[in-house]
Amino acid sequence: MRILAPLALAAAFAAAPALAQTPPPSPVQAAPAPQSPEEAAIEAEAEAFQARMETMQAELVAAVEAANGDQAKATADVDAILVRYQPEFDAFASKLEAFIQGEADKETDPARKAEMLAALPELGNAIRTIPAQIRAGFVTEQPAAAPAAQ
Repeated sequence: MRILAPLALAAAFAAAPALAQTPPPSPVQAAPAPQSPEEAAIEAEAEAFQARMETMQAELVAAVEAANGDQAKATADVDAILVRYQPEFDAFASKLEAFIQGEADKETDPARKAEMLAALPELGNAIRTIPAQIRAGFVTEQPAAAPAAQ
């Protein structure tokens, strides 16, 4: 059950605006531009979120193993874990959207600003729907019920 791929994509997208604004180092300017307080804050939020998602993943694996093949119990336990973590997905998505909005507000290139603003809803939705994707993936990964004896 690989749940972190969407998070990695979201984290890469979150870093993209910051990376796009950092000019390549010139021979005179060898040191990279210092990280803004906003970038540092969202990076810290992303690291904390990643740690929580690793904890969630461990809980999901433990719940499935503890169900000992009882699909109904496993599904109920997985759902309970995902419901408990949903507010964290929502909060991180909102923080990331606010960061991207702030970066877009500072953007001087109209095309780049439009690109950032257009990506906002998709990015937030991608993060908020991770629990539903996990739930759907869990249901489809469950082995089919054994055929009835005839």
